[in-house]
Amino acid sequence: MYRNSILMISLIALLFTACKKDENDDSCIQSDFLGSYSGMNQCEGDDAEAVTFTIFEEGGELIMKDNEGQELPIDVNGCTFSIPTIDVIFAKVSGTGTLNGNKLTITQNLSVFGITTKCTFEGTK
Repeated sequence: MYRNSILMISLIALLFTACKKDENDDSCIQSDFLGSYSGMNQCEGDDAEAVTFTIFEEGGELIMKDNEGQELPIDVNGCTFSIPTIDVIFAKVSGTGTLNGNKLTITQNLSVFGITTKCTFEGTK
C-alpha cells in the first residue's frame, strides 16, 4: 500500500512538472520573421482592407514596411515583437505583434492630432 501511494504521488508530480509552460517563449528566432505577409487590416470605424507587410533585416535590426512604404523598426522577443513609439509627421505609431508559424498578427495604435485608432492585421507568409 505504501509503495502504491509513493508511486501515485510521483506520477502526479511528474504530470504537473511535465505540463508546465515556459515563461519565456524562445521558439522563434529573428530570421523566422523575414518575408512578406498578405492579409486583412481592420482599423476601428473603417472597412477591412487587403495589405501586405514586409519584414526585412537592415544592419542587424528588423524593419517592417507597409503598403505605403512606411518603415517601422520592430524589437523581437521570442515569437512576439513590439513597435516602439515612432513620430511620423503629425502622427504617432506604436504596436505589438506575434508570429505563429506562417501567421503574423499585428496590433497598431495610430494617433493623429491626439485621436487614437487601433488597427489589427492578420496575414500569412
